[in-house]
Formats: sequence, C-alpha cells, structure tokens
Amino acid sequence: MNIIPLRVAILLPGDRVTRFQADIAHFLRDLSVAPMVFSLPWPGREPGLLFSLYQRLDRLLTPVAVDPFAPAVLPEGLRALELSCRPGWPDELACAARKDRLDLLIVPGNLEIPPGLPAAFRHGLLVLDFLDFASQAPVQAFAALADPAPCWEPRLVWHTAQQPPRLLYRSAAAVFPLSLGRTAAPACVTAARFVPRMVRELQDGGPGAWAARATPLEVAPPVAVPGDAAMLRFLPRLARRAAATAWRDIFFRPQWFLALRRGGGDPFDLGGFTPAFPPDASGWADPFPFVRDGVTHLFFEHIDKDTGHGSIAVMTQAPDGTFGPPHTVLHTPHHLSYPFVFEWGGEVYMVPESAQAARAELFRAVRFPLEWEPAATLLSGVRAVDSTLFEHEGRWWLMANLRLEGGSSWDELSVFYADSPLGPFVPHPGNPVVSDVRRARPAGRVFRHGGRLYRPAQDCSGHYGRALAILEIETLNPYAYRETEVARHEAAVLGQGDSLHTYNSVPGLEAVDGHRYIPRLTFSRQRPGG
Repeated sequence: MNIIPLRVAILLPGDRVTRFQADIAHFLRDLSVAPMVFSLPWPGREPGLLFSLYQRLDRLLTPVAVDPFAPAVLPEGLRALELSCRPGWPDELACAARKDRLDLLIVPGNLEIPPGLPAAFRHGLLVLDFLDFASQAPVQAFAALADPAPCWEPRLVWHTAQQPPRLLYRSAAAVFPLSLGRTAAPACVTAARFVPRMVRELQDGGPGAWAARATPLEVAPPVAVPGDAAMLRFLPRLARRAAATAWRDIFFRPQWFLALRRGGGDPFDLGGFTPAFPPDASGWADPFPFVRDGVTHLFFEHIDKDTGHGSIAVMTQAPDGTFGPPHTVLHTPHHLSYPFVFEWGGEVYMVPESAQAARAELFRAVRFPLEWEPAATLLSGVRAVDSTLFEHEGRWWLMANLRLEGGSSWDELSVFYADSPLGPFVPHPGNPVVSDVRRARPAGRVFRHGGRLYRPAQDCSGHYGRALAILEIETLNPYAYRETEVARHEAAVLGQGDSLHTYNSVPGLEAVDGHRYIPRLTFSRQRPGG
C-alpha cells in the first residue's frame, strides 16, 4: 500500500493551547505528519461570568479522568506562524498555504470559513464544529445539556473549493444531565481521533475515500457561547435535576434484575417477560443462558450490594422449570461482568468482561458449570468491554468496545477476526466500525434469524443501558462492515424500571435484564423464573 505524503496545518486561536488541540497534533505525528501551526489572535467573545463559574464548580464537583480543555503544549519542533488579526487574515493564510504547498487545514472549532480559503489547500479544510473556535468552549455539549437531550453529536465537516460543506465523520455521544464536563470530556477525547482517522484514510485511499464517505451537511443555526442570560435560564433547571437526583439517591438504591420468557422466542417482540429479582439488595445483570447435556444454565453478573463489585454466577434450571440458587463461578480482584459463554471443539469457554485488568481473557470450563481456568488472552493492553465472539464465513469474529483513557466505553465498536476463538485476533482496518452511543456497545450474542445475521446493542443515550437496539449485520469481512438498525426495545416492555441492556436466548428460554430503584429500607423478593 502506497502512503500518500501530506502537508497538514492546524489553525489555532491565539497562543492558548488545550489538550484537545495538542492531542490532534500528537496523533498526526504518529502518522508521520508534522503539522504546521497557524496562530490567529481571534477577537471572539469570552464566555460569560456565570458560565465560567459553572465550569469551575463543575470541574470541582465532577472531575473527569482527562480534561480536553486543560492547558497543554504542542509537540516540539513544529513550524509556527502567527497571523495578523486584521480582516485580511484569510488572504495571508492562503498565501502561506500556496507557498508551502499545503494539502489540508484543520480547524478545531466552529469558524466562519471565507469562501476562497478552501481552494488554497489541495484537500480543503476539516472543521471540528462542535466547539467555539475562539474560547474552545464545548457549546454543542452545553446546548444538549440545557435541554437536556439524550445525546449530542461531535462532527467533522469537510470544506472544499466549489463544493458545499459536507459531513465527513460524526459520533453521537451521551449527555450527563448534571455535568457539562462529564458530557463534553469523553466525547472530545473520542473526537480528537476523528482527524487522524480521516488523515490515515486519505493517506491510504486518496481523496476518493473521503468523497465516498462524505454526506450532505444538515444546516443548523450556529450555537453561541452561553452568556449570563442563558445561564440564568439554565441554572434553575440544573438545580431541580440535582435535587431530584439527591432525593432518589438518599432514599433509593439502584438494582439490576433479570427477566425471563419461556418458549421459542422472538427478538423483535419482547413482550411477556417475567422479572426475576435478587433475594436481597444485590444486583443481577448480563444474563447468558447456556444449554449443556440438555440442562439449561443461566450465567450472569452478580453485583455486590455493598461494594458494587461484579463477579460471575450461575443458576441451573430444575426439571420443573425453576432455577436453583446462584453459585459464584468466577471472582477476581477486578470487576467482572458480561459472562459470554460458548462451546467450541467439544469444550465450553467463557469471556467475561474484565476491562479493569486491561485485557480480554478466555476461560475454559474444568468442571462445568462451576470451575473454570484461564485458557488464553484474546486482547491485551486494551480495555475491551463486553467482548462478543461468533463464527461467520469461516472466521471467528470478536466485537468489543475499547475504552480510551478518559473516553467512554459506550460509543465505539471495534471488530477483530481470527481463524479460531483462541486467536490471534487481527483488528479490522475500519475500526471503530460503529461510532454512536445509541448502538455501539454489545448487548448479547450475535444470532441468526430467518437466515440473516443480527446483533443486539445497547442504547446508552440518556443514561447507561437505557434501551436495546437490534442491528442486522449486512456486510462483514476483513475489509468492510455495515449494519442497519431493524428494531428497538425500550425499558417499558418490562413493565418497570428505566433500562434494558442485554438480550440472549437458547431453545425454550430468553433472558434480558432491567434496572430499577428500590427503597433503601425494603426491597422486593421473588424467586428466579417465578
């Protein structure tokens, strides 16, 4: 494969550099691209006093692992040129671009692009339009938080000569109703990688690769940096949300529970499930039924009521159809969940979610279903969440969300393939193949229905595990991936709770899970499969 050499520039507002901007430059350096930096003293309006105070308080009360807006420094050795602040800066920038024969300009923030500027760069401009250019305030995230909307959408917009702006990359991200930092920071950690992903695609496939993926841009009014008037409307709403959340957390506690349905099953109609609540205030989630020698076993995540620590447990179905008491089968110092159980070569294996250990580990049953031993490490050095394996057209595929440092584990799906479920697994060149909080994270086994291939996925917009989406996998090979949503199930199908985030089935039994809040002084009791 011939890599196209590129001359790239970044336009920054003044001499203030944030981690978000510096990360883009570092990622480009990893692609052997040393960007030139243009500094533009931009007389933009600073955020209002109330907005600035809210940001400071928000950082204090809800700190994030990585703050994309914290001060940072650019990589050493980059060429830099300061533009003048006069109205003629576009001509000055265009002249410098033609002189240095620059291919691409990256603009980290929404900026009105002068009509003639894209023509000065061979491949045009890439604009990350969800930030305010001058202040780097996450204005789109704030607009979504103020509603609040269930999600918001960082975007990468492509400007070229004699073409209207086109959408090149987008990724729906979650909204946290009480915090701008928690809403904006993980999404911006992800969005900082939009540019290197597209630059790599340009290097590998040329401008035709961008033209093939670009879509018309939906015209939307620009979002301004919130002033004091906007904050005076927002803060009372924020206070009411905080009060409601505090009331709930004082008098109630969260609990995940299972729900079961007997019969042949229909993944596109989830009515008629019977809840199965834990006998105390602990939680049960991620159900994976599995049949061995004619007996159905139900594996699930057991959540400790005091620590929230997850371990893997199993219940075995009796001849009368009820399930016996749970038995712990895997417990480690790090959190475990999502016990993906499958059979291969006459043996039974499990891949529990163990992102805290920075690996995806395969276990083999020594004495099924109670004793397991490590068999292989499928992925290492990554925080792989909810690893899901299946065989398709002679290959084994592994799907998982890879959590970046400071990023979210909800919004990007990556795919790997191998000759066997033992690996070694090769990353798909299109990773992440899905970038959307409404359908990225796996929610159970990939299954066939009517000769077609489907995967359940979590919709984590609004809050974690809010709903369940069913996607038809239309294309899956080592070069391409494409899927289409065909069904969506809200938590209302369970008759209670606010979440529905796993679906699995075996002949005669389907299992899902839900999430509810129970009084801290009392809790419901019901035998599994009642």
